[in-house]
Amino acid sequence: MTQQTLPAVPRQSSISSVLAAVGLMLVMASLVAGVTLSVDALDVGETSRTMAWLFPVAIGGIGALLTAVILRFSAILASLRLRLDAMRDHLPALIDTNQRES
Repeated sequence: MTQQTLPAVPRQSSISSVLAAVGLMLVMASLVAGVTLSVDALDVGETSRTMAWLFPVAIGGIGALLTAVILRFSAILASLRLRLDAMRDHLPALIDTNQRES
């Protein structure tokens, strides 16, 4: 029989929540900076300094979001795997019990 259990606090899901929040903050910061740059398009010096960090921050935010999604899905798959193992282990006993009662 399967003796594995889910951890009390799933580590992957809490890490994925933090990564998703950080990723959203980074993407929103780059969006706000991009909108600010488009409003003040005449200041070329400030625009070039801001664009130097704007693109890497946006890419980092998207990477954090994608990593959070991957971690969340892997936590879901691990939970489903444990459930399927438990069902596979206990189903024959349930079938035998049901046939004896009939």
